[in-house]
Amino acid sequence: MVDDSSTDEIVSWSSNKNSFVVWNPPEFARLLLPTYFKHNNFSSFIRQLNTYGFRKIDPERWEFANEDFVKDQKHLLKNIHRRKPIHSHSHPQGSSGDPERAALEEEIDRLARDKASLEASVAGSKQQRSVEKLQLEDLTQRMDYGAEAGKIVDLLREGSSEPCLY
Repeated sequence: MVDDSSTDEIVSWSSNKNSFVVWNPPEFARLLLPTYFKHNNFSSFIRQLNTYGFRKIDPERWEFANEDFVKDQKHLLKNIHRRKPIHSHSHPQGSSGDPERAALEEEIDRLARDKASLEASVAGSKQQRSVEKLQLEDLTQRMDYGAEAGKIVDLLREGSSEPCLY
């Protein structure tokens, strides 16, 4: 959604391309959040950003950064992971915890990342399809105009085939 230039008035990359800015939070929540997430709550979105290591970098605007979220550097995205909450009561200090549970939690995290990646891919495909549909409509309209122009040219040729006296 940050790469989509059609939403730049709502959300876009910052000038240095290593953070993004939500310019219009109400429109962002109304139009974009439901497209990519199961909610339209801007506060929940910010909490999610925090759990993935994003931080607010400008107190005057909604600008967020993560060292692995950089424009045109998609290979870095694999480094962004949900941070695990620290529960002091669940595992006393020095305890290794249940290895089977840890493996299952790691698998759950991996599956959640895969799901998010697939959802983003589907959303991107839907957006691309929408763009292609608009391009097809534009091309069809231009072809219709071209056909009309061809008829006019034919009429003009017919009219000009009459001899002219100067």
